[in-house]
Amino acid sequence: MTIPQPLPDTGFPIPVRASFTVFKRYPLLAIASNNLAPRLLLFEDRLEHRVIVFQSHAYSDIEKIDARQRFAAHNIIFHWRDGMFAFNANVGDAESLRCLLVFFAARQIPFTEEARKIMHGE
Repeated sequence: MTIPQPLPDTGFPIPVRASFTVFKRYPLLAIASNNLAPRLLLFEDRLEHRVIVFQSHAYSDIEKIDARQRFAAHNIIFHWRDGMFAFNANVGDAESLRCLLVFFAARQIPFTEEARKIMHGE
């Protein structure tokens, strides 16, 4: 996957297998999920996502990004600055996950150690 620069005004859709609302403290414990019509859409200044309803967050709303790779799951987890929930998206493959991490690293968003390792292929 290649994320275009600059992003289109209509946004750039990221293929997502499933999306989850999770607790920030327990990012693998979902309280809501969507595997029928999950959504992750990137814009120049924000991202939009859907688990149950569409939500929009400015990149500045992201406290940190985590990532996990287990079995066939390649998840990126967005921890928002406010609240106790995070957005978790299974993007389907390691290449897409690394591409997204590089995209967000260029925007200087903090990463967890696990996300840094995945981005660098460790």
